[in-house]
Amino acid sequence: MNDSPPVAAAGWTVELGEAGDGAEFRAVYRGEDFGAPRRGLLALIARGDSVGGAPEEAAQLAARLFAEGYFGGLATLSPTRAAARALTSANAWMHRQSRADVQRLGMAASLCAVALPASKTCVVLHLGDTRALLLRDGQIQPLTADHLRPLPSGAKILTRAIGLDREAQADVVEFDARPGDRLVLLGASRAEQLEALLRGDSPQILAQNLAGSGGAALVLDVRGVAAPEIEDIARDFADLPLRPPPQEGDTLDGFVIGRTLYRGPYTLLKRARDAVENRDVVLKLPLPAMAQDAVFQAGFLREAWIGARARSRFLVDYLDVPRERRSCLYLVMPYYHGQTLEARLKETPPASLAEGAGVAASLCDAIEDLARKQVVHRDIKPENIFLLSTGEIKLLDLGLAALPGLGEVRDDLGGTTRYMAPELFKGAAAGPRTEMFSLGVTLYRMFSGGAFPFGRREAFPLARARPDLPQWLGEIIARAIAADPGARFADAAQLRDALEHGLAHQNWRAPNRRRFDPATPWRIATAVLALLCVALLVWKR
Repeated sequence: MNDSPPVAAAGWTVELGEAGDGAEFRAVYRGEDFGAPRRGLLALIARGDSVGGAPEEAAQLAARLFAEGYFGGLATLSPTRAAARALTSANAWMHRQSRADVQRLGMAASLCAVALPASKTCVVLHLGDTRALLLRDGQIQPLTADHLRPLPSGAKILTRAIGLDREAQADVVEFDARPGDRLVLLGASRAEQLEALLRGDSPQILAQNLAGSGGAALVLDVRGVAAPEIEDIARDFADLPLRPPPQEGDTLDGFVIGRTLYRGPYTLLKRARDAVENRDVVLKLPLPAMAQDAVFQAGFLREAWIGARARSRFLVDYLDVPRERRSCLYLVMPYYHGQTLEARLKETPPASLAEGAGVAASLCDAIEDLARKQVVHRDIKPENIFLLSTGEIKLLDLGLAALPGLGEVRDDLGGTTRYMAPELFKGAAAGPRTEMFSLGVTLYRMFSGGAFPFGRREAFPLARARPDLPQWLGEIIARAIAADPGARFADAAQLRDALEHGLAHQNWRAPNRRRFDPATPWRIATAVLALLCVALLVWKR
């Protein structure tokens, strides 16, 4: 591993260093090499013990059996449960061999392993006399304790090891990793070794220094952490209470509360000043009514997870607040300068073709970006579109989003009724064409100045509300909100292409309409009278 490049797996980026002799087995495995990419990385050190004289084999067998069991476990198992089952299986095999094979008599092995799955949470499993340490913010934190019992002679014997007893019991430690963390696995430790952790050496140099006087060392420097899984968010939020919303002037967890920006039936948006990080933010606070609605509780959790995982320049950012800082449930977002599209609809004049086309193109890009991340927003509407003062847009409120590409199928009816495609009310699944319907209604309202395209029994063409806009724009919007899903644009990219084609190749002005002349009826009446007079004269002759 000398001068090896960083290793990346399941969202993690780690720099590695390793050193040691053959008496202790050390390895780093990647889940994708076992057909289990979401298991990420597994780093371990094993030290063997055997009356039969094969400690190196014991260490290698323990490590490999454990790794194969961990990566080969059911995908539905959490990393911690997968590790526990792998340990049970490896222990059973080695225990049988240590009794049945003379060459492997008394075979056992200490093991210390750290798993970095597709989650921000590390899992450390340990039994025996190997050990794990965490260096964070200049402080050394032991993660394990030796399983040794001193004898009257001064020697020490193992009390736990793989293969030592019929059942193996390991210590398991879970913690949320941060970029900058340094994890160290050792076969043995001494005071001078621990002092070396603080010198700031590269992972490889540190590993060599730690293993220089015997033993083995494996060093992992965390450079990038996996995005949190929804289970991570659920765990973080599980014990957080719903409290009455704070009032203006109150302080909550270091946030100085400002004015109310929005109040809905289930949530409240408050402007605040983060006195800890020195920044302006918006707090999204659940109201007591949410406690009675499981759908909205799940939506709040989903919004936090998607916001942390599906980063995009078109999505509102969700700021991470350390678990130890929180005293209750809320989400934190930056404070953006601008207004919602709904607020823009209340202003005059309504959007021009140039202004509206710019917003429409950005919305298409935003929806396409979400689609690439396997997210269906399901609630596209002016209220959930924020127009930044810089000219960019942000999509708000991911609480109703669906994740079909990530295995989540939602059968609840989500969205705002007047923006929902007709087929959704018949049980159809949300997808790109239902998003196009919501987008079409939104664009109609933007250009019309707030009117909806549908009445009780009829549809209103855009030309009725905005005769000054070109006909091709109305045709694009009409196609987006077609009742038949197959007649709509297949996705946002198609709608954007049609819009760009219209801007580039079509007339920007409305179709020519003959101006009404007030004298025209009199001219017609005069002509009719003249014809009657001629007819009378002819008839008298």
